[in-house]
Amino acid sequence: MHTSDLVITDLFMPEKDGVEVARSLIKHDPEVKIIAMSGGDSVGGRKDVLEVLEDFGVRRTFGKPFRIGEVLEAAEALIGE
Repeated sequence: MHTSDLVITDLFMPEKDGVEVARSLIKHDPEVKIIAMSGGDSVGGRKDVLEVLEDFGVRRTFGKPFRIGEVLEAAEALIGE
């Protein structure tokens, strides 16, 4: 598996579970920086899911709709760490 400096992922994808993707990435590389986003409320409430992700290592989370500028700022800050 390759390593990445930054991963931006959605949580609810047609063929992948973004939570499992994030867990797998963090297991492989605990230093990976992940930004996760979600527009769905289908798993116990979007806010709860995003908070859980931050608890286990996702660096930033965004609920949709979001401003792209916010995501870009977060990405630049994480890459600059």
